[in-house]
Amino acid sequence: MKFFIVVISIMCIVQSVVGQSVKLSGVVVDARTQQPLSGALVVAIVDGEQPKGETTDNEGKFSFKVKKGKYQFRVTFLGYSTFEKNINAIADISFGTIKLKTEDKQIDEVKAVGVLN
Repeated sequence: MKFFIVVISIMCIVQSVVGQSVKLSGVVVDARTQQPLSGALVVAIVDGEQPKGETTDNEGKFSFKVKKGKYQFRVTFLGYSTFEKNINAIADISFGTIKLKTEDKQIDEVKAVGVLN
């Protein structure tokens, strides 16, 4: 009987620890061409902690787990505008397709420096 109580207690502890994380997932594509953006940085940021996230795969997909809580969700990719959204992650969130628009910025000046040995 004591063994049974210990097993049930351990199962409850494991369930409570496992239940504290949620999955964030989706796909990042170019808004104009609908082509997947491979290598986009996807992060969930909370004050005072290291950002959690990953880069998108070859199909623009991402999926990672975070602790339950409030985050600033951000997607960045060089040459594209940043996608940001405040989220309350209390259950798994699928963002579906996130469309990033190209950013039209011009560079005023480029300097190249060479060094001779």
